Amino acid sequence: MDTKPKMIKEYLDEQVPMTKLVKKYSYDFAKLKYLVKLYQMHGEKPFLEQDKRIYTHEEKLGAIKIVMSNQKSARQLALQKGMPSPHDEKDKNTHK
Repeated sequence: MDTKPKMIKEYLDEQVPMTKLVKKYSYDFAKLKYLVKLYQMHGEKPFLEQDKRIYTHEEKLGAIKIVMSNQKSARQLALQKGMPSPHDEKDKNTHK
């Protein structure tokens, strides 16, 4: 099982405190909070289909317009759409 769903299930099902989980898995607290919210809103789907989802040009432009007009933060929009945190993506791109 991937670490992310495992941490979420430990937190929600076994009620292991987030502080213990971030130490146990050497994970960022804010990212874990985001993952829990994502799971609570969308279930396992974002974790199963994360790398398979392709966004259309229109979807991308729409998201950019929403963020640029300060209607929502990039993080809020990603959470609503069931996407990975934009901050995680930024970190991922810097490690290539």
